[in-house]
Amino acid sequence: MSNVNVYRGFTFIAIGGALFGYVIGITGNVVTTGALVCDPNKMDGMQVGGFWDIGYDLCYELSDLAKGWVSSLNIIAATLSSLICFRYADKLGRKREALVGAVLYFIGATLAALGPNLFLILLGLSIYGLGIGFAMHAAPTYIAEI
Repeated sequence: MSNVNVYRGFTFIAIGGALFGYVIGITGNVVTTGALVCDPNKMDGMQVGGFWDIGYDLCYELSDLAKGWVSSLNIIAATLSSLICFRYADKLGRKREALVGAVLYFIGATLAALGPNLFLILLGLSIYGLGIGFAMHAAPTYIAEI
């Protein structure tokens, strides 16, 4: 394997780790007032939405428990997918594991960003979390192997 391929493989796998750190850093901001949670002082054109209500101008009234679930949803999903990886990692191989993680990152991020209701946002965060689990299981070993 040429050095270019080694550096390229390392870079893309390391980006998975960076995305994991990034999502941990910003997830708390998702449930702050004004982002996903309604700010009663700034309701300019914003409507309070429910779980299934559709619209991009919605904010949500979440309890403290719901805020906790939303902010930790991707970590819970990452834990579950890591458990799946422990069972099937040798059959998949590190490269396929990383590719599955990348696809799940993309699908989850797209759903969370473009989801017009709370359900799709939460589904996107969950799928993104599954990608975190796959990537974090594969990345350290893959980097060590190359």
